[in-house]
Amino acid sequence: MERKKTRLNESEMKVMQIIWNAGQPITGQQVLGQITEQYKGSWHPRTIYPLMRKLSEKGMIRDVGSARVGKVYARQFLPAISRPEYMALRIMETLPEAELPQFLSYFSY
Repeated sequence: MERKKTRLNESEMKVMQIIWNAGQPITGQQVLGQITEQYKGSWHPRTIYPLMRKLSEKGMIRDVGSARVGKVYARQFLPAISRPEYMALRIMETLPEAELPQFLSYFSY
């Protein structure tokens, strides 16, 4: 089985949490607004948009079209991978393949 590297840095993870929690297509501007509100920091569009581009390149989000936001159109995004799928991939990256069956046995009832 080929293992895909999916490790996200802290900033990418914050953006993904917002996208996962949105439950619907979300624009970069909406992500920026929520991240600024949640983390009380001053995130700049020059920070958000490169992060979102990188998440797209990593296959974590996908572009689902455009929506009118005020007087302009903005691209909308959805997660390309679910939160549980991401966590499963991270575990698979961390544990040696031989230990995965033992790990999974802890989930059986």
